[in-house]
Amino acid sequence: MRRFKIIVLLILLSACRSPVTQNVQDYGEEFELNFGEMTNVGPDKTLVEFLDVSEDSRCPINGTCVWAGNGKVQIRIDDREINLNTYLEPRDTIISNHLIKLISLKPYPEHPEQIDKKDYRVRLQIRNQ
Repeated sequence: MRRFKIIVLLILLSACRSPVTQNVQDYGEEFELNFGEMTNVGPDKTLVEFLDVSEDSRCPINGTCVWAGNGKVQIRIDDREINLNTYLEPRDTIISNHLIKLISLKPYPEHPEQIDKKDYRVRLQIRNQ
């Protein structure tokens, strides 16, 4: 019974792991976040989290389209949530003296494959204003 309790405790502790990256990103440097991942930026450790991809209408690599399409992502900066786009505006925004810019959304669509949300990555840049 004791061994069972220890195993259950270890499972519970491993489930509580936070998806926060261990490195603190520097202002002005580009960095990537996987879907659902968080990191801290700058000496004030601004919390940045990749929350969602609410739209991905980007033209597939092997497709023929009349427009480039757009990828729209939801990002949390400390306690505020913002939407940034790959093609449409806004592609960047200013919050609390921080310029947040979406550099890219990966992977790029390929027809007829569907991208699983867990496979998305964003490349961001945050500058202190």
